[in-house]
Amino acid sequence: MADWHGIMCKGSKGGCSRSSIRDEDFEEEDVWSVVKETKDLSPKMRKSKDYYCSTSSSSSSAWHLHNAPRMIPRANLANQPLAATPHEAKVVQQSSSPMNILDWSKIYGKNTRIVMADWHGIMCKGSAGGCSRRSIRDEDFEKEDVWMWTVPERLNLETGDCNLKQKVGSLKYSNLKQISKTEYAIQTLDNEISTLEKQLAAAKAEHQSLSNDTPSVNSKRKYFMIIGINTAFSSRKRRDSVRATWMPQGEKRKKLEEKGIIIRFVIGHSSTAGGILDKAIEAEEMAHGDFLRLEHVEGYLELSAKTKAFFTTAIDLWDAEFYVKVDDDVHLNLATLGMALAGHRMKPRVYIGCMKSGPVIARKGVRYHEPEYWKFGEVGNKYFRHATGQLYAISKDLATYISINQHVLHKYANEDVSLGSWFIGLDVEHVDDRRLCCGTPPDCEWKAQLGNICAASFDWRCSGICKSVERIMEVHKRCGEDENALWSARNWGSSIWPKDVYERRQAEAARIREKYHDRIPVIVEKAERSDVPDIDKKKYLVPADLTVGQFVYVVRKRINLSAEKAIFVFVNNTLPQTAALMSAIYEDSKDEDGFLYMTYSGENTFGSHQEQQNLSL
Repeated sequence: MADWHGIMCKGSKGGCSRSSIRDEDFEEEDVWSVVKETKDLSPKMRKSKDYYCSTSSSSSSAWHLHNAPRMIPRANLANQPLAATPHEAKVVQQSSSPMNILDWSKIYGKNTRIVMADWHGIMCKGSAGGCSRRSIRDEDFEKEDVWMWTVPERLNLETGDCNLKQKVGSLKYSNLKQISKTEYAIQTLDNEISTLEKQLAAAKAEHQSLSNDTPSVNSKRKYFMIIGINTAFSSRKRRDSVRATWMPQGEKRKKLEEKGIIIRFVIGHSSTAGGILDKAIEAEEMAHGDFLRLEHVEGYLELSAKTKAFFTTAIDLWDAEFYVKVDDDVHLNLATLGMALAGHRMKPRVYIGCMKSGPVIARKGVRYHEPEYWKFGEVGNKYFRHATGQLYAISKDLATYISINQHVLHKYANEDVSLGSWFIGLDVEHVDDRRLCCGTPPDCEWKAQLGNICAASFDWRCSGICKSVERIMEVHKRCGEDENALWSARNWGSSIWPKDVYERRQAEAARIREKYHDRIPVIVEKAERSDVPDIDKKKYLVPADLTVGQFVYVVRKRINLSAEKAIFVFVNNTLPQTAALMSAIYEDSKDEDGFLYMTYSGENTFGSHQEQQNLSL
């Protein structure tokens, strides 16, 4: 079987791409080069607390009945006065010891048989065989000693870890059925409310779809990604520089939209509605037609709110797989960005960017000051991991989540921190892709020469390209992808790889890992224009406990490299540590198809080792 050719040269000028890989399944013995390795406790039966909870709470009766009658001697009523106070009567009722019983006729009235009949109904209710009132006879009561059931006590139960709180009260037995009916009515009402809420949400979605400018298209058309370029009223020159470099114009932009990519400058309104700033944007929109206006008042401290408004508006207008935010002083390579996102199409909730964790600034008056710094622990702590704000992408499900919950999502001072905080408690996969944060030349330039085109380039110290209006054209010339890369790709509405091929490669990688538990599949490719020899075998099953340095030695032996020549091996545009285990590199940097891709280069393409160290800082 033929080798997969051109794996590591994705999107390189004059290079090759992964699409050249054949789709046939592998045979390990024929394709993969195997790198030789270096030298009851039985549980006790007991009733849980839940058992007792269920026992006590499952009863439909609100009365607590004693299990056995109590012996109460007949009192000498002639010499016993009536209870002087209601408190004394309460004591007589609640006592569990033998007591003197007062004359029923004086307490309950003359109709004592009615009282006894009520008790009898309570005692017989729920019995398996039932009982009859005739079974209680006057002869059963002795002259001196009277057996009787004490008056049932009303218990108000509150559930809280089976702690029963008794409250004094009374409730007629006839009200029990009414309570049961009330509870059933409440449950039925809750179900009806839930159903109505679902119907309301569906109706809103349908209304929003019908209210679009072109409902017949927008309600059905699927896009690949929506790119929102964050801009301000004062950034007219920045917008023009973007239009002159990486953002297609005119018919090319329409053609790009047909391929599934929408690009818009994103801006809200000024504090003075209809003022000169808004009119200037309207005039610019008439000339270019590339704006997305938000129901939002512009302001530097309102970027978090603007981010929510962008995702909410974008997902209402376009049904896309990914929603991207980028600043107007960042250079993009659209085809490379598309390939980077295409590898995550199978993930429903994915958050892609260059992940970082900067310090929480507690000092007032300093840039990036965080007024709510105390929420992040002690002074000097760092933020949780989140994507840098220059460029990030989220999947459709996450954009939908923001749109639905926009009114309850908390906003921090920094927009990128706010976005990261919204996903902290969700089942979201964070993807750290360093292709989305390359430096300006020479960083992005030598990476392009290695065949690793950057998706985005900017200067960290400026949080964008320093003096972007003057320099973005230079960045575009030295780091831009081939002009035909974007137009030669398939429509971005489908993956860069057909779904069946992609899934087949994933299955193949899984089969290899299952069969060889202690080895990892690695694909090695020479960088474009490198002066070192090409490798004879590109696919290897590498022992998991092999170090990167040991594998580099294997590569040197395979290409018969002389001792005086240097070789550099890259993983995702970075040089891994030579002491790192290949298994660790695999887990951190494996591709979406399940393989680890590595590129090697000679010193002529890469430059001196000292230069490399400087560039990697």
